[in-house]
Amino acid sequence: MNYKFLAMKILRNLLILTLFTVIYGFGVNGDADNDKIYWNQNTRLQWNDFKGKPDNSQIYDASTESTVKCDLKGDNESITITVVCFFERSKSWVKKGKKNDTLLKHEQGHFDLAELYTRKLRKAMKEAKFTDKTINTEFRKIYQKYVGDLKKEQTLYDKETRHSIIYDKQKEWEARIAADLKEMDAYSGSVIEVKLRN
Repeated sequence: MNYKFLAMKILRNLLILTLFTVIYGFGVNGDADNDKIYWNQNTRLQWNDFKGKPDNSQIYDASTESTVKCDLKGDNESITITVVCFFERSKSWVKKGKKNDTLLKHEQGHFDLAELYTRKLRKAMKEAKFTDKTINTEFRKIYQKYVGDLKKEQTLYDKETRHSIIYDKQKEWEARIAADLKEMDAYSGSVIEVKLRN
């Protein structure tokens, strides 16, 4: 086998994939700053984390902006994938006079759902059968599936709780999200190693 050719081919694929990550907005990790709160089970959102300008045209009283980002590094044998979930202060907001504990827990639920689907994404990446020929298309397919599923779940969460107004439903969702996060605890680490198949 021509290992030099294989290494160059993988490098070319990774460059294409890096370009894809920039275009699709989930880019490269390593840009931590004061605007981001990376998900941590011991850190809960506070109202002073919501720094964005409220959108008064919306019917809901607060908005949480959470993002899932990936960073890939690799050689001709394996790929290291770092997948993180963070809250963006400058894009998250609450309307004046609308702060309350129930609504804050609802917004935390949005952030926790993003972390849950980050873990599901890590699991899918770990179980994927990547090769140097399929990594670009398979990675894109997996990422788009879980981000799409997350968007649907966020919408359902708001619909069933009416943005935290239906108290019993809100408590049900909080319990379910906590249980699902615990079930996916094996994928709470941000870094996974994936072996490339021949």
